[in-house]
Amino acid sequence: MFYQPDRYMYYPPELNGYRQENIYFAANRESPRLHGWFFRVPKPKGTLVLFHGNGENLSSHYASLVWLTHFGYQLFVFDYRGYGESWGDPSPEGVYQDGMAALAKALELHHGTGAGKFMVYGQSLGGAVAMRCFADFKDKQEAKLVVMDSTFTSYRDVAQETLAHFWLTWIFSPLARVLVSDRFATEDAVKHLTTRLLVIHDLHDPLVRFDNGQKIYDLAPGKKDFWKLDDGRHIGVFALDSASYRKKFLDLLETL
Repeated sequence: MFYQPDRYMYYPPELNGYRQENIYFAANRESPRLHGWFFRVPKPKGTLVLFHGNGENLSSHYASLVWLTHFGYQLFVFDYRGYGESWGDPSPEGVYQDGMAALAKALELHHGTGAGKFMVYGQSLGGAVAMRCFADFKDKQEAKLVVMDSTFTSYRDVAQETLAHFWLTWIFSPLARVLVSDRFATEDAVKHLTTRLLVIHDLHDPLVRFDNGQKIYDLAPGKKDFWKLDDGRHIGVFALDSASYRKKFLDLLETL
């Protein structure tokens, strides 16, 4: 239900005018090789690390943020185990370890380029992974911004909702409360967040209900912003027909 990886190459960066560096790093013995792409820019203003959603792999997800490289921001996107070129099989514990390793690698790349601002961006499932990892990240004080885009607070809740949505599985939906763990859920982690937070969620998100975004925003204690979209999309804030939000995001980055 939570992990739907594949190894297909969706949008080769070079065919879209971008140049990436292949980055290989390890989480543990079970996943000795994780794969990421680093989009480096000259004289960077900052670096964003992207935790992508549950389907496909980095070769599709990078497209949602790579446009930022035209404005001086570097992007590091990685695949969890089992996705793309990353070895292993995904699981809640394993993906958490991958996220911790990715934060460390992204910060290393960030320091190596002398970039200014370090930021964490999580989309859908990636938001839940990012928030839990960020809470345990020893260098989280270096980050200037955390973004939760179309994400959820509880694995149990989203599992129950997904099962209830289909007529073949709705009768089993109550079992999600028993069979799915919330050990790595966003809800507890966000309560202790002190880094500036941006929550983005569509009022009519077809995959993750809007009240998840509202709950994340309400639980966060520090400085925070909430962008409430009304386009009926999931992770659609920076679509090509949403240029106003691209400018709004750039303006926010400049104020950090």
